[in-house]
Amino acid sequence: RKNKKYHYVLVHGYWDATDFAWLLWLKKNLEEQGHTVTALDLPNVKKPNIDEQVDFLLENVNVDESTIFVGHSLGGNVILKLLEKVNTKVAKVIFVDGYLRPEFKDKQRPVVEQSCDWKFDLGKIKNLSEEFVGIGDVDETVIGLDQHKEMGDVLGARMVIVKPVLGHF
Repeated sequence: RKNKKYHYVLVHGYWDATDFAWLLWLKKNLEEQGHTVTALDLPNVKKPNIDEQVDFLLENVNVDESTIFVGHSLGGNVILKLLEKVNTKVAKVIFVDGYLRPEFKDKQRPVVEQSCDWKFDLGKIKNLSEEFVGIGDVDETVIGLDQHKEMGDVLGARMVIVKPVLGHF
């Protein structure tokens, strides 16, 4: 697997776009390593509808066993709903400050709370990736470590807790 080339799909979060600093850096580095990278601006980022965002991705991205998803924040929830819908096993899913519930350490986000039903078939999703990885913020600036632990437990994800340069990456 070390020399295998993958198709990375970078999924940004709420209020973001693909010109987010570390997403640009990641895209450039992965492409330099010979991987294919898709990074699309999701529709309605300021008032997201996750089902609409999933449909947008499915219209623009081929999902198969060579796909690696990287989702930041709400982008992780888009990936969860997408996996449920396509029922196709992927190589890996990486959640960057991901969460299962719209509960935040800093403030409420009603628009995020309304973006989907927050019901995920985690038993099904757990079987739709060869590997899950979660990356969390040790300072819990937005997402609590309890949510990272829960995500790790229910998905069998390897969790990496780090101190990002900026909170919430």
